[in-house]
Amino acid sequence: MSEQSNVKYNKIVMLVHPGYYVTFDIVDKDLDNPKALSLDLRKILKTFFGAYGRALLDAKEDPKTLFVIVKPNFWDGRNDAIFMYFHFRFYTILFDRFFNFAKKQLGDRLVVTDYDPTVERSSKLLPDDYLSKINDKIFLESFGEYGRACVGYWRNYMRDFLTKRNIRVISSRTNLKYSYVGAKKENLDEDALDVRLMKQARERRRQRRRLESPVKMPRIKG
Repeated sequence: MSEQSNVKYNKIVMLVHPGYYVTFDIVDKDLDNPKALSLDLRKILKTFFGAYGRALLDAKEDPKTLFVIVKPNFWDGRNDAIFMYFHFRFYTILFDRFFNFAKKQLGDRLVVTDYDPTVERSSKLLPDDYLSKINDKIFLESFGEYGRACVGYWRNYMRDFLTKRNIRVISSRTNLKYSYVGAKKENLDEDALDVRLMKQARERRRQRRRLESPVKMPRIKG
């Protein structure tokens, strides 16, 4: 933490489960079509370096902002080994590319955690050595996937984590502008988000009924 040794952070921005659900939707939709799968997953990079990248660069402009990425520490419980393999594999490739970009931009102001209160061996929300670098009053903001689900849950986990350590959260909010829900536009209001999720759920059910024949494994370039 040498670069920021004299800085007291007064804001924490959390990016929650970036790309997890959008890769789920794409793999679920295209698993029986390797060519479409490869093309669609390339498009997802625009999500990472689009909305998420802009939010990261916004944080970069303020040296008193700490940027926390929450990686998923869970995977869909669906009993489908091929689906699970591709979801995990593609997600890892995409996340690693985004992490390298984020680390280059933020240096020590980037924290990555896989904290999940339901997983015994997950990491802490914040490493102990960062707690001494946070003001006793702080602003908290979260975005990612999805705005009305995990993004809000993990923001609340962070708020409780800080409160128990005598750090007062002055303001806590979800930034829907930079949250992604699988649609082409990024800034969806809550009603539009609900409709989109219902449509995605129906489409996933239709796709699952079609996955009856063996799947040809596409080549993956890391």
